[in-house]
Amino acid sequence: MKKNTIKSLIIISLVILFIYIAISYYEVLQEHVSIEKIQELVGTLGMLGGLAYIIIASIRPFIFIPSPFFFVMGGILFGVIKGSIYNIIGLLIGASLCYLLSNRFKNAVVSITGDRYLKKLKQVKEEDAIKTLFSMRVTPGFPFDPVSYAAGIAGISYKNFIAGSFLGSTPKIFLYTLLGDGVDDFLSIQTILVFLILIALACVPVIIKKKHSTCA
Repeated sequence: MKKNTIKSLIIISLVILFIYIAISYYEVLQEHVSIEKIQELVGTLGMLGGLAYIIIASIRPFIFIPSPFFFVMGGILFGVIKGSIYNIIGLLIGASLCYLLSNRFKNAVVSITGDRYLKKLKQVKEEDAIKTLFSMRVTPGFPFDPVSYAAGIAGISYKNFIAGSFLGSTPKIFLYTLLGDGVDDFLSIQTILVFLILIALACVPVIIKKKHSTCA
């Protein structure tokens, strides 16, 4: 079995496992957690709550909180629209910090993060940078922060980096935020549809790579 096929199966298996765990604990969460009360509490903070969330989201890469968890929390706390906006702003600020840090201290950062994604991005021409980053950002299988660090070390222009990150991350952020907003109705058609789309997105790079290999 090819390496890419195994990787795809692992990603899909992890997503299915997450769905199973979430469904298993759905009734327990519903009994002890009131999403409405949490949203009401955050709502009383007004813009201050949103600002605090954006600040925490901006430093998220340095406190080692997975980005999908934060996206879902944005939906739980603020709903789809505000949650998506706050998530996008916080994510792009955090990604910019990672990019600028790695661009300034290349050797130190690569010794910590490794060069797994660096090798790929170093081979990318500047005119293809947005397209490449888009495909890496839109796919759930690619970790967000290591790609940000690699882009800074590889010397991809900040303009292309932020454009590719914004375009690729926005659909995924919206889906995860939608997932968080619907956590109180976890077995709804909307939630199941979001999971199916995320699974499909996880498979896209493998399908594209396989197609290119066939054409070659």
